[in-house]
Amino acid sequence: MQAISNALHGQESENFQEAIRVLDIILRQHAAKQGCLLVRQSYFHNDPKNFADVGGGVLGCRDVSTTMIITPGPVVDFLIANQNVRDPFSLDWAKAKRTLKNLRIKTSPSNQEFKITGLSEFPCKEQMFKLKVKGGVDDATEEVTVYDYFVNHRNIQLRYSADLPCINVGKPKRPTFFPLEALSTLQRASLVEKSRQKPQERMRGLTDVDYGCSAEEF
Repeated sequence: MQAISNALHGQESENFQEAIRVLDIILRQHAAKQGCLLVRQSYFHNDPKNFADVGGGVLGCRDVSTTMIITPGPVVDFLIANQNVRDPFSLDWAKAKRTLKNLRIKTSPSNQEFKITGLSEFPCKEQMFKLKVKGGVDDATEEVTVYDYFVNHRNIQLRYSADLPCINVGKPKRPTFFPLEALSTLQRASLVEKSRQKPQERMRGLTDVDYGCSAEEF
């Protein structure tokens, strides 16, 4: 505790680095509870005035630093905006695969979070997987399509996913597929880029923020 007290007063001690790490954890935990977006060592307020649409389904978020985040919403809307096309059937899926790689999404209606690992080889109406048979003997399974499973087993209506690739959130040997319509992007950073603010602007940004939730690189 003495090392933490010394650090708060700008005084170095034997355990200075450990004290700094403890303070960093406390600040990050508090910032997260306040709804801030944490990107490496920077915190960004979830305040509309800090966001600017930079196109391609991406928002610029600026406090004292600047970061690029994915616009929250349906994955299909993000892809359409990102590629500037009219509808999902006009998407370049080779490009989409690169764009979606490692993007974090949530499923509907369960709201579970996953990280995208790739796309299915076949469209949803053809992509098969093994489904455990209810009441079956031991590990009995049957093969069903992703489309059939979501429509007939989960009672989720799919308007256009049948002819589009599925999103894979599983591992290479154990893929887990979801139709495009069942997924939404989360507000996650896609690219960290320092802003080119002048010193006066950076100081103004620091004095305007709520320090209960803000810190640039600690």
